[in-house]
Amino acid sequence: MDEQTQALVQAMHAVNRHMPGMAMGLLAGSLKPAKQHEFARLLSDLADLLHQHADARSGQPTTETEPDIPP
Repeated sequence: MDEQTQALVQAMHAVNRHMPGMAMGLLAGSLKPAKQHEFARLLSDLADLLHQHADARSGQPTTETEPDIPP
């Protein structure tokens, strides 16, 4: 497994480890905004890694993700 794939899989595992607690905290209404932002950054980082991995496998330039801002 190459370094890029290993980093992607590690990020996926990190998200997977946190998901149950995050979901329960959201359902219970006990998840503080700072934790929500922290988890959102983790998800965003995972999305970026996945885009980069896919681009590398397709021979395309790295995709830069930008927030969806309505016109």
